[in-house]
Amino acid sequence: MFDPERQRRVGATDVSAILGLSKWADALDVYERIVNGIERPWNKGMKRGFASEDTIRALAVERYGFKLQPRPGTVQSKRWPWACASPDDLIETPQGLAVVDYKSWSRWAAKSWGLEGTDQVPDAYLVQIHWQMAVCERPLGRLVVAFGEDAKGPPPTFEIQWTNLYVFERDPAFEDQLGRAVETFWREHVEKRIPPPRTLKKKTKSKEAA
Repeated sequence: MFDPERQRRVGATDVSAILGLSKWADALDVYERIVNGIERPWNKGMKRGFASEDTIRALAVERYGFKLQPRPGTVQSKRWPWACASPDDLIETPQGLAVVDYKSWSRWAAKSWGLEGTDQVPDAYLVQIHWQMAVCERPLGRLVVAFGEDAKGPPPTFEIQWTNLYVFERDPAFEDQLGRAVETFWREHVEKRIPPPRTLKKKTKSKEAA
């Protein structure tokens, strides 16, 4: 979905691409969107994640007792004028409000994730949730991952077999590191209108989801 606020700023998924952690996009894709308005087409995993979001949200409320707050939409950072974030939800916890992100992932690739209740997640998603906490200025983050497999349609569906909840706390030093990296990208490429090199290699078909 087109979001003019996101188009002009760096969002959570963009940070993973800029740092070379994303399987689906790289810094050039972020540059092309911000400078030239060229959006990278959604891949299968992105479409699956969007279609599954409401189901995963309902499971999170049922299984983890999430107390949902009004969705924040796209939040502009007060610290970095070129930064934004769009968490899927905000929830109330005894320790304060937490940003929430929902993901779908193939059960066959579940070994890349740590145990439930930890913060042991793939680097791309670790970066994303910390970016959301930093931009939204929330002390906590929650990542709910639904593991399952694609079922043949029509229409094609994602059959969820289990969910894991991962928990995070803000890390100012890590935020500073991310901010410096993105600011370098912004000043050296966006402001100067110099495209970064293409670093993303053509990927073979994967069962993983974005």
